[in-house]
Parts: sequence; structure tokens; C-alpha cells
Amino acid sequence: MLGLFQILFNRVRARPAWHYTVLALVGVLAGATAFSLDQHVSWFVGVYWAVVTATTVGYGDVVPHSVGGRIIAMATMLTVIPLLAASFAEWSSALASLHLRRMLGMHHTRAEDHWVILGFSSLIPHLMPDLLARHPQVVLVAENVDRGHLPDHAGMDVLVGDPANPHVLAKAHLERARHILIVGASDGDVLMTAIEAHRAAPAGAILAVAERANAVQALRDLGIDAVDTQSWLSTLIIERLEADAAHADDSPPPR
Repeated sequence: MLGLFQILFNRVRARPAWHYTVLALVGVLAGATAFSLDQHVSWFVGVYWAVVTATTVGYGDVVPHSVGGRIIAMATMLTVIPLLAASFAEWSSALASLHLRRMLGMHHTRAEDHWVILGFSSLIPHLMPDLLARHPQVVLVAENVDRGHLPDHAGMDVLVGDPANPHVLAKAHLERARHILIVGASDGDVLMTAIEAHRAAPAGAILAVAERANAVQALRDLGIDAVDTQSWLSTLIIERLEADAAHADDSPPPR
């Protein structure tokens, strides 16, 4: 029982919608109890009156007949009605935000043993069909995604966000990924993303694609496998990933 109350308390503390809802419920029950005692009616009638009052329905079949009852009614209206309004607003906002995030791909993927592509470039539309043909699940993480050039495939999940942001990378679960491919509009983007990806999944199989040879060397100095754009053809990159896959089969990815 104590654990149940602790879970409830953590939810109420973490979410304003829960906070307002619980406070409104407490206000309704408190008003109902006070009304039933002051007006000498059953507690059920008190709850009925409190709910009708809090929802501003106002049937008028149960009304206070004393100064104390009217004070209880005013206190209930001035506290519970604003709390319910705030609660409805918070829940509506949360639902709308969740729907919008799902439409934009800003959600947590539940993929496991998947391939992750961090960043977006002209390479991706050419590479994605071959990747999806060889692996059942691919997660793309990028800020600017041209969805019109991506295949409509059930195994592709798109997360919209900065691939160099640790909070965004956490949604892709790099620690559970089989392979991580990093591309970008510039070598600086690739380098920053590769550093964060390596930090998030130090044991992961990471392959970065950079333009200049010095960027490739810098990535390799950091312990990150890298190739230059001269080797960006999808067949070559997939062969490189599959070679890593054969090696990774000897040691399963960390869970």
C-alpha cells in the first residue's frame, strides 16, 4: 500500500495535469463532506451536490439553506471550478502535444537490435531502400527530413530532432542498436554527432561518413570507424555494415 501511495505521489508531483486533477478531487470530497455535515444530508447527496456545483451544471434540486452551507458552496466554487478548468486544459494540452509529436516522429522508439541512421543527407534516400531490404527495422534521427524521398516502409521509424542532442539520442536507444550510421550536411555535424553517439553507446558499432580525409582521420583517432564520401555508394556502405554485423554476431549488443 505504501508503494502504491509513493507511485501516486511521484506522478502527481511530476505532472501538472495529475496535480490539478487530484487537488480538484480532494476539493470535491472535502466540499461534499462539509456540506453533508452542515446541511444534515447523506454523504452521497453531499457528493452529488459537490459534483453538480463543481461542473457548473447547477440543477438546483439540492441547495444550501444556511449561512454555513452558503460559505461551503462559495469555497467549493472558488477552488474546485478553477482546478477542474486547469486540469482539463492540462490534459487537453498533453493529448494534443502527444498527437503532434507522433505526427512529427518525435517519440520514443521501442526498437531493439535495429540499425540507426543519425543525420540526413543526399546519401539517405539512395541508401534506405537497400538497408530496409536487408534489415527489418531502421531508425532515422534527423532535424531536416525530406520525407518525400524516403520509402514508405513499416520497418522505418523517423525521430525528428538534433542527432547531436543526448536527449534525442536517448529516444533512439543507441545502446540497443546493432549498428549506427552517421551522416550530415558537414563534417562538423558528423563529428559532433559521432562524439555524442560514441558517448551514448561506447560499445556500439558506429560508422561515420565524412567528406574530407582529415575529418575521417579525426574520427578514427577518437576510436570511431569512418569512411569518406568517395565510398558513399550504398552497396559499399552496406557491405561495410554487414562486415561489422558478422563481427558483432560473435558478441551480442549490450541490452
